[in-house]
Amino acid sequence: GYFKDLSPNIDKLASEGVLFSQAISNGGATPSSFPSIITSSYASLHPVREAFLRGRRRKMLSLSSAKMTIAEVLKANGYSTAAFNAKNPWISSFLRYDRGFDVFDDQMDQFQFKGTKARNKILDVLTRMQRVGKRVLGNVPESSNAIDKKAISWLRKNRSSFFLWLHYMDVHAPYNPGSFVERMK
Repeated sequence: GYFKDLSPNIDKLASEGVLFSQAISNGGATPSSFPSIITSSYASLHPVREAFLRGRRRKMLSLSSAKMTIAEVLKANGYSTAAFNAKNPWISSFLRYDRGFDVFDDQMDQFQFKGTKARNKILDVLTRMQRVGKRVLGNVPESSNAIDKKAISWLRKNRSSFFLWLHYMDVHAPYNPGSFVERMK
């Protein structure tokens, strides 16, 4: 209702899109919300795992093996499936988010840790990196532009029915509004 036209692209999207007057998240953070998003089930139905993060035991949800993911359902119905994730440890193959994907690029391949102790170590390092926004081992999330390029490359090879999940970290620490602004030009 502001009299100046400050957001023409968002206004156009809103006028052509669907308005949800109520949206409810199963959790306020990635570890508690994404198991529900990817399986369309309540967070309370997912197993709680303990991890040693930032010097303390923490509880986190992982994907329940009893619940199928959207990627598993679509793959079983003939869809090609791919996910490109900008180094978010909470939705990585470490926590089995790769289930049902033909391609799951979570940017974590440089870490070849095995076992619970090693998994806890990598989650600790990456959690600190996200919280403080510092570079750890030169490991910063990819920009949305880099993820877009990978997705477009994958799309050119997969023209049949597909499910594509892109997870950007531009709005997370370390904050990088520049790449988003560049894409909007």
